Amino acid sequence: MRQLITIILQIYFIVSNNSIITAFTFYDDINLDYKYFESIQYLTNQDIVSGYDDNTFKPLNLINRAELLKIVVEAVHPESNFNLLNIEKKCFDDLQDDNWFNPYVCYAKGKQYISGYENNTFKPNQTVKLVEALKIVLELFEIDYQKTDPWYKGIVEKSSKLKILPQDFIYFEQNVTRAQMAEIVARVIKYKTGIFEGNEQEISTTNYYSLGSMNYYSFDPLNQQETQTIKAEAQINIPFTSQAPFNNWALPYDEACEEAALIMINYYLNNLDLTKEISNTEIVDMVNYEEEIGFAIDITIEQLAEIAINYYGLKATIYKEDEVTIDNIKNILNQGHPVIVPCSELELQNPNYYARYHMLVITGYNETEFITNDPGTSRGQNYKYNQETLLDAIHNWIGHKDTVRQGEKAMLILDK
Repeated sequence: MRQLITIILQIYFIVSNNSIITAFTFYDDINLDYKYFESIQYLTNQDIVSGYDDNTFKPLNLINRAELLKIVVEAVHPESNFNLLNIEKKCFDDLQDDNWFNPYVCYAKGKQYISGYENNTFKPNQTVKLVEALKIVLELFEIDYQKTDPWYKGIVEKSSKLKILPQDFIYFEQNVTRAQMAEIVARVIKYKTGIFEGNEQEISTTNYYSLGSMNYYSFDPLNQQETQTIKAEAQINIPFTSQAPFNNWALPYDEACEEAALIMINYYLNNLDLTKEISNTEIVDMVNYEEEIGFAIDITIEQLAEIAINYYGLKATIYKEDEVTIDNIKNILNQGHPVIVPCSELELQNPNYYARYHMLVITGYNETEFITNDPGTSRGQNYKYNQETLLDAIHNWIGHKDTVRQGEKAMLILDK
């Protein structure tokens, strides 16, 4: 039966705009309901993108400059084999002779689509901001845009007009994920080939004004409705990972409760499966990102919100002190939003671990208990705490493990 299902999946066809997209082997970490599934499938079938050796695509991984150029160059020249073309192989000082991406980078430089940095470096592993990605896409696809001040205004306006700018971007310097890049490139190919017209209303997009005016903390579920009846119980099905997916409690995992809490909610919001392998990679990558931006091992709820916005492109809001109540937590859960809370573990008194400072995700409640996904233990899925006990344990980080219980009450809510 399993073999039959695999065969059926591999001959799955999608009919879109009277065009048939041919067969494609599905990635293990992307399901049919994922919003960018069709674009990833479309580019995979044209050999423009591919997954990893473990048959995953890693859609939420941030794309780097080298990966971006490969995707766009191959999208512009689908019939060419750039490894065989007579292209300079070392056009920047920080490129090694055997880099797989050299032909793509040097092709783009030779065409003057990119120029690199002042010291003749390209920084191939650096992540890509939205406006940088759009500029490269428009340049390589030879789409004219108005030169403006600031330089990216005309680029964003043209991208929005052509409907190639997905709606889930919320600010200009947002890092671009592999899935988002696939969506942008798929849209521009369809625009260039006439599969959809640039003014089609059903193609969701955003624009320069909405990006420029976005208030990251305008998301406010507590004030979304004037009155709301609190249900007797509620439960949100959030994927679970402990902060040590493979029970390796050495660094960085023994200090990764904040990262694990954020990862669980991000995968929930994106409707993606979360495996131990994916969790492990996400934790390591996020810790590395935090080190690059100068964050310490223990972080505040405000810093976690900043990571959620800048790293994952999520909306965020933080409630503090008098707004952190049992009824308000229930109200937010009733609306389908899980809640991240920073805690003093000494007051939580979970017998499965010891940690002075901790973060966990509240996913539901019953008459007397809050239900949580507690990343501090492999037994943390649907772990229950007495409501008063958990409320009393909520304290934000103020700089030292010995002062956790002096921190203010705070909770973080995230949304797409």
